[in-house]
Amino acid sequence: MSQDSSLTIHNAWNSVALEERLELISRSKAVGCVAGAGFLLLVGSIAYGLDEIWLLAGGALGSVFVMQLFASYAWRRGKPELILKYLAARSVARRYAYGYNILDLDVVLIFRGKAEEEYIDREEEEIVKGLEDVEFGTTMRDKKSVWICLMRGALVLLSERGGGARLEYLTPLTEEVLVSDEVVEDGVTYRKILVEGAGPAKNKILTITSDYPGALYVLARQLERLIAESGKRRARLEAAQEAENAVRSAA
Repeated sequence: MSQDSSLTIHNAWNSVALEERLELISRSKAVGCVAGAGFLLLVGSIAYGLDEIWLLAGGALGSVFVMQLFASYAWRRGKPELILKYLAARSVARRYAYGYNILDLDVVLIFRGKAEEEYIDREEEEIVKGLEDVEFGTTMRDKKSVWICLMRGALVLLSERGGGARLEYLTPLTEEVLVSDEVVEDGVTYRKILVEGAGPAKNKILTITSDYPGALYVLARQLERLIAESGKRRARLEAAQEAENAVRSAA
C-alpha cells in the first residue's frame, strides 16, 4: 500500500485500503444479486399468472443480465466516490504535515479507523476535559471516526466535519514515539494500537482501532519500521558530524 508522493489516475485506486476495496466489490455484487432476484420474482409472478412456462425461463436468463447490469452500475458509481474520498484525505493530511515542517511527505498507508485519547490518571483526564481550546482545536475524549494517514515522516489523524477536515493528531516519526500493538478479547476479538507521540503530540497517548484489522496490522508494522529507520538516520548523521569534527580538530 506504499504510495509515491506523486499520485496518478492510473494508480489512484491502489491508494484505497485493500479491505475497503473488497468491501466495495461485495456491496456491488450484493446489489446485483438483489436486483436479479427481484427481476426473477417479478417475471415469475407474471409467468405464473399467465401460465406461460417459457416466460419463466426467459426471466431466469434475463435475471443474469440484470444482475450484471446493476452490479456494474453500483461498481461504477462507488469506485470514483471512494477514490475521491481517499485522495481528498491524502491531500489534506499532506498539507497539515507540511505546515508542521515534516520533511518526508510520501504516503505509506491511509485508511479509516477510530481513535481515542488515553490519560495517565483521572486528574489529567479532568484537566483535559476542562480545556475548551487546545493546540489541535479539539480533544478526543470519546472514540472518534478518523482518517489515519501514515507518511514516512509523520502519523496524521483527521476527522471529517462540515466544510472540510480537522486535524486531530500529528506526530513526527522519531525515536521518541512509542508504539504498542495488542489484540484485545472483550466479547469480540479486535486489534488496537497505542501511540505515544513526539513533537506537537508529546505526552499524548492515542488508542487506534479500525474495522479493517489487516490495515491496522500493517500500520503497526510500518510504524515500527519507520521509527527504526529514523533512529538509524539519526545515528548516521551523528557519526558523520563526529567524523567531521574530528577532521577539523586534526587540522
